[in-house]
Amino acid sequence: MAIIIGFLFWGIILAWAYFWVVMFVSMMLFGPKDLPWEYDKAIWGVLFIALAPMAPFAFWMFKDAYRGAIESERLSKILKAKTS
Repeated sequence: MAIIIGFLFWGIILAWAYFWVVMFVSMMLFGPKDLPWEYDKAIWGVLFIALAPMAPFAFWMFKDAYRGAIESERLSKILKAKTS
C-alpha cells in the first residue's frame, strides 16, 4: 500500500512539475506585443518563482482570457471594417 501511495505522490509531483515548466516556457515565448504592459514578463517570472504552486494555474487562466480578449478585439475590427 505504501508503494502505491508513493507512486501516486511522485506522479502528482512530476505532473505538476511538467505543467509548471510548460506554463513557464509558454510565458517566456510571449513576445513584447503579446502582453498588455511593459513589465508583465518580469512580473510573471517573479510570480512563477515566488508562488510556484499557484503561478502556473494563474498564468493558464490569464493566458486563455487575454488571448480571448485579443481575438475578440481583432474580430471586432474586422467586422467594423466590413460594415463601413
